[in-house]
Formats: sequence, C-alpha cells, structure tokens
Amino acid sequence: LSDGAGSGAGAGAAGSDANDDSSAPGTTASNAASSILNSWQSQTPMRVEDTFVIRDRATQQAIDNDDLDALARAILTAAKDPLNTHSLKGQLEELEIENMALADRVLALEKMLEDRQVRVVPSSSASSFSKSERDKKE
Repeated sequence: LSDGAGSGAGAGAAGSDANDDSSAPGTTASNAASSILNSWQSQTPMRVEDTFVIRDRATQQAIDNDDLDALARAILTAAKDPLNTHSLKGQLEELEIENMALADRVLALEKMLEDRQVRVVPSSSASSFSKSERDKKE
C-alpha cells in the first residue's frame, strides 16, 4: 500500500513540475525583474527636501515658521491689489509734503511769537528812575 501511495505522490510531484511555468522561457527573467522591483519598492525612497529661510530685511533675522502664514497672507493681499498699494504710496508722499509744510509754518509762527514777545529785563537804571519819578511827584 505504501508503494502505491508513494508512487502516486511521486507522480503527482513530477506532474506538477512539468506544469510549472518557471521552466518556460522568459518566465525566469520576469520573475527576476519582479523580485528586483519588489526589493526596490521595499527600500526607503530617497527624498530631496528643500529648505527656505525667510529673513526680515531690516533686522536680517529669520522669520519663525509660525509667522509665515500671516506673512504669506499679507504678501498675497498686496499682490492682489497693487493699485491700493500704489495709491497708499501716493498718499504717503502727499502727507510727507504736507508735514514738511506744517513744520515750516510752525517754525515761522514760533519766530513771530518770539519777535512780538515783551521782555522785562531788570537793570540798575530802573531803580534810580523810579526814585527820581517819586521825587518829582512830591
């Protein structure tokens, strides 16, 4: 009984080897390519990471990542409305000219006030004048 079962198992194993696709031409190459692809995908892919540092022009200090969102919104707002920015620059120039004119006017008014101011300066002749005036009245 064992011979029959053994021969049946042996025949079955031989039959499965005959039907195996690995012996077909080209299959070995596709299996090798598949295993190379699988090993390549299982490896950690190389990553390229760009790092940007945003600096304040005035202080040359790096801006924190937490502040970048507010900065980006301000830049986008300015970029969306360049006419508003242009008009604000025009208003600033007008106000600076008006400020300089007002500063000149303040200086002129201060000079006029100083010129019209009455000054009392004590002198030695003032005390002698008051004595002579009293003598005349008596």
